[in-house]
Parts: sequence; C-alpha cells; structure tokens
Amino acid sequence: MVVAATMLISRNAGLLAGKPLEPNQRARLIVALRNEPEIERVPFVYAEVIGPERLLVIASVGIVGDHTQAELATILREIERRLLKHKYIGLAVLTLATSDDE
Repeated sequence: MVVAATMLISRNAGLLAGKPLEPNQRARLIVALRNEPEIERVPFVYAEVIGPERLLVIASVGIVGDHTQAELATILREIERRLLKHKYIGLAVLTLATSDDE
C-alpha cells in the first residue's frame, strides 16, 4: 500500500493547485490571447493550475482601436467569456495594459 500511495502522490504532484505553467504552455497561452481579434498586445500574463486540467489566467492586454470605457469593459468581458469556453481555463481575468507596458 505504501508503494501505491507513493506512486499516486508522485503522479498527482503535477496537479497541485498553484503550480505555474511550463514555458511552452505559457507561450501557447500568449499566442492564443494574441489570436483574439480585439487584442493588440499582451504585456503581462500570469497563469497557474487551479485544479485538474484547469487554469487561472490573468493577463494585461492592449485592445485594438479607440473605445469608450464602457466599450472596453464589454470587450474585456467578452474575451473572458470566450476564454472560459476552453475546457482547460477555469477562470480568466483580463485588465487593460497602459501605453508604456512592455
């Protein structure tokens, strides 16, 4: 039983909440965000595992075009809703990047 328990603990260690993404996974997430038609740039992304095959995604994004505050809020929420349709994203929070964010 000890051997089985040790194997299960080792196998499930990668599913622990709070684990950051691997660099290649993070790069794919940034590409996916940049592929959103409204997103011009992604100067900041934070993502971590929050459950089995579920991610928390927090990103600062630049939006294409000139919009009112209400329009920007609507655009951000719509992108978040689209991200949540992906089976691996459990929570998505987007904020606006400032013009000097790199």
